[in-house]
Amino acid sequence: MRRSRRRILAPLAVVVLVACGCASLPDAGAPEPFDVSAPTSAPLDFAAPGPVKGSAPTALVSDFLRAEAAGATDDFATARLFLTEDASAQWKPESQVQVYSTDSSPTFSPDDSAEQSGMTAISVSAPAVATVDENGVLTRTESDSTISRQFNLVQVDGEWRIGGLEDGIILSESSFTASYQNVSLYFPSPASDSLVADPRWYPARRLATYLLMGLLAGPSTAISSAVVTAIPTGTTLPSQGIDVSSNVAHVVLTGTVPTDAATRRLVAWQVVSTLKQVQSVSSVELTVSGTSVDTTDLPGEPTYHMETAIGSGDSGLITVNGSTTQSLVAASRLGQTPSMPAMSPVGNSPLAWVWDNTVVADDQSSGQRAEATTDSPTWPSVDRYGWVWSASSTDDDTVVVLTPDGSTATVSTSADDHSRIVALRISPDGARVVIVRELADAQTVWVSPVERDGEGTPTGLGEAVKIAGLSDTAIDASWAGTSSLVVLRPGSSGSSTVVSTVPLGGFITSIPAPSKAVHITAGSSASSVYLMTSAGAIYSRSGSVWQPVTTGLSILDIEFPG
Repeated sequence: MRRSRRRILAPLAVVVLVACGCASLPDAGAPEPFDVSAPTSAPLDFAAPGPVKGSAPTALVSDFLRAEAAGATDDFATARLFLTEDASAQWKPESQVQVYSTDSSPTFSPDDSAEQSGMTAISVSAPAVATVDENGVLTRTESDSTISRQFNLVQVDGEWRIGGLEDGIILSESSFTASYQNVSLYFPSPASDSLVADPRWYPARRLATYLLMGLLAGPSTAISSAVVTAIPTGTTLPSQGIDVSSNVAHVVLTGTVPTDAATRRLVAWQVVSTLKQVQSVSSVELTVSGTSVDTTDLPGEPTYHMETAIGSGDSGLITVNGSTTQSLVAASRLGQTPSMPAMSPVGNSPLAWVWDNTVVADDQSSGQRAEATTDSPTWPSVDRYGWVWSASSTDDDTVVVLTPDGSTATVSTSADDHSRIVALRISPDGARVVIVRELADAQTVWVSPVERDGEGTPTGLGEAVKIAGLSDTAIDASWAGTSSLVVLRPGSSGSSTVVSTVPLGGFITSIPAPSKAVHITAGSSASSVYLMTSAGAIYSRSGSVWQPVTTGLSILDIEFPG
């Protein structure tokens, strides 16, 4: 099978593809952009030269940044050669990665005011894209953010060396994505019936060890209130990390051995699911304090049915798959004219729709139906536990949560800015909610963890985190799978729109969309998307092209499950 390849711009890295030998590249002076072709299926090894004798301050800092880009490969051994002995001992490069746009080059500015005999300073700035903390959690920056760092230089035996610098490193986006991998830690839901992804970025070298260390440290604050962990507190990994041989990860942990089989099974599920993201790992052998834990008898994930959408029309409720439609509920059985339909991501029931100012939760199999009245309800969202969610688009904090049997849950979004909710949708795994809020002229996108009890009943929402980098211009948002969003936004002019794909903890990509699009819904990925325009036209995504949806039935509204 042919390997896909991509072009990687690495303006700060002198890249050596270890398997292919060395390229002839300048070892001093201002950094120059260049391209290398690299397989997407395997990480790159970077290398960089040490300090060049007689380097001027700006050239030395430029070469140091190249050496930082190789740090994930050589544990920053080369980068430390550019530092004084004291600075090398104090510098903590793993504490933070600041990522700048590959489309730009850093600016180097000598600080004339700092010039003294044997001392100077160089300031470096670049357009910021994201920051990754020591736990591998990526936070996107707003579009006008800037990286700004100062390097204080002194002379050591007649050569310039960096004597003072901030902890952390700076990398171009292309260098970062070539040497770090976007992976997930997996934590059980409170009901222990699914695993929830907690996205992280770790160096590709020794990835298995980084993953397990992250798993032992626990979930990030962005998802911690929506998950649990079966791994006992205080469990540790030996300093040598994980041995991977013959595609088997040999995991030896020290800590309390869970006494019950169910908990041991959950521990194995977490560890195996997390480590199997490593390309060289196909199976796991797990030992805790000398006790072998079975890693073959693992729970199964829920099956999400995200391929077929639900639509409403004159004939009632229908399912839509490409150009094929099928009647789901005839209009005569509904007793009302539905709009904004929704259905469960784990089956066709329950269903939900809006009728005037009423949110309807309906179970066709049992005949149960419950209703809740709220002003101008948003498009309903059905989670995998059978709860129907909606919100008043005229009130800043009213959320409707009900089931067809009449059960209700009290959930507050805890908004204190008097913004109104434009859209609200629950992720297919039920662990997160995305909310589009409008305040003044801005429409922003927020994600909160959904807190539940052991039966899956929602009990609240955790702290909301704003999705940065969208210019506060969101029109609508939908989940695309369990840990990515698609966001509909205004284009640069007139009635144009764009669709931005937003992986949680990842980088945003955007493509043009049909004019006057007002609603977006996605299935299992960002490549499975329907758009609706203000004129009622429906489009489906085919790569970067949008095709009109034509069926034998009139479709007024359309929505993927969830």
